[in-house]
Amino acid sequence: MTRIARGGSLFVILLFLLLLAGVRDRLWAHAILLESSPADGALLSEAPSHASLRFSSKLETLLCRVTLISADGHQTVLQVEPSQPDASPGQLHIRLPRLPPGAYILRFTVLATDGHATEGVVRFRIATPR
Repeated sequence: MTRIARGGSLFVILLFLLLLAGVRDRLWAHAILLESSPADGALLSEAPSHASLRFSSKLETLLCRVTLISADGHQTVLQVEPSQPDASPGQLHIRLPRLPPGAYILRFTVLATDGHATEGVVRFRIATPR
């Protein structure tokens, strides 16, 4: 193999690796929901006073939005609380209003610090006391 052919092959390999790295960064750029409290699909015996959402990347907290939707379709935009000093940079804390028994959806739109938005929902129910 000539020196030029080896240099060209090396260039192609480096170009391929750079392109692959760019695709990898796009695939992992979004904030992925890792954990929620209440958990998705949870049946709770009593209403929580707070919710928390933990994501895979740092968030622009001031640009995140969480809406509570009740079974009758009523929507309430919730206040995202300022980050706690011991909280991870991808965690949101949300104060919940007093919730009667029923089904609820927390709909969220979060913005990762890399500029990618992620939307999703967490569903939970509060049981009727016996």
